[in-house]
Amino acid sequence: MKKIGLFMMATLTLAACGSEGAAEDVKDQSSVLSSIASESSAIAESSSEVDQMLVTNGPMLEVGQYVNDPVYGKLSLVKIATPETRSEVASGIFLTIHSIKLINFENIPDSGAYDASTYVGISGKQGYDLQVVYTVENETDSKIDHTPLSKLVLSDGEQITRRTFVDETMSLEPHSKTSNQIAHVAISSQDITSVSLYLEPTFEAPYVNIDATPVEVTF
Repeated sequence: MKKIGLFMMATLTLAACGSEGAAEDVKDQSSVLSSIASESSAIAESSSEVDQMLVTNGPMLEVGQYVNDPVYGKLSLVKIATPETRSEVASGIFLTIHSIKLINFENIPDSGAYDASTYVGISGKQGYDLQVVYTVENETDSKIDHTPLSKLVLSDGEQITRRTFVDETMSLEPHSKTSNQIAHVAISSQDITSVSLYLEPTFEAPYVNIDATPVEVTF
């Protein structure tokens, strides 16, 4: 982000007449300079505060923080929830939601358009990505399939079924887990207050659907 620099020069020429009017002029000009200096300081402090929102190392953890991504452009954190809640969504199957971030892709460059569309689901120059970090545990004696988050229902009633899974584990052996999976879901608006997350696992043999309870997270 560009830094704002404010440079001020003031030259005062005072006649050594010692009159009351000259003294008053000095007082007035001194007051004006003091006011300008204070305003300059306030601008500098404000600029410093804005700069502090730029994250150059590590994750975004506060609303308003942003990164300048070399592929996707400016990414700003709009909402965040970190429940760290471990829920038994079906007998012997556990889902832990570590974090949910709503990220605004503000100005996707042409060079990043393909990746944004393919891996995040955002088309065009701007869009919202719901990023969910989660862990699934299989404490049953059977192998289970379809272990990624498969469906989300937003607070505005919008239901989203996921079709694309990038680097997410698709099945789990008995008594195993897959940690810190990352799901990216493109949504149309930032005006949501909660999201319900669904697993739709199946037993591998014999093939049987497993009824799983959704986990709701609020912002």
